[in-house]
Amino acid sequence: GSQNENAPKRRGSTPNLSLPLGRIKHLMKQDEDIGKIASNANAFMGKVALRFLEELSSKCVEESGRREKGPQKVTLDDLITTIGKDQRLDFLQDIVHGPLAELNDGG
Repeated sequence: GSQNENAPKRRGSTPNLSLPLGRIKHLMKQDEDIGKIASNANAFMGKVALRFLEELSSKCVEESGRREKGPQKVTLDDLITTIGKDQRLDFLQDIVHGPLAELNDGG
């Protein structure tokens, strides 16, 4: 059996979703230091990316819950605030102060 079989199911978990492996490979190859990518490494990176998106989305929903009750509408401000509050997401600061800031100003 898999190590995750006994893990508790998280609300909103998306075990059947996957990201396009060709796109993941293309993104990974943007790094000039990466030559070839094993297919199992590519597939694993897709699972890692999905888990990251699940966790970030969950944190954004928590942030939006501080603002409104009932079904949550996650806003760009929620995303920016979530990234700012979590030191593990510091690597996203250049996006927050660049492309995301432009989106926030324009919309």
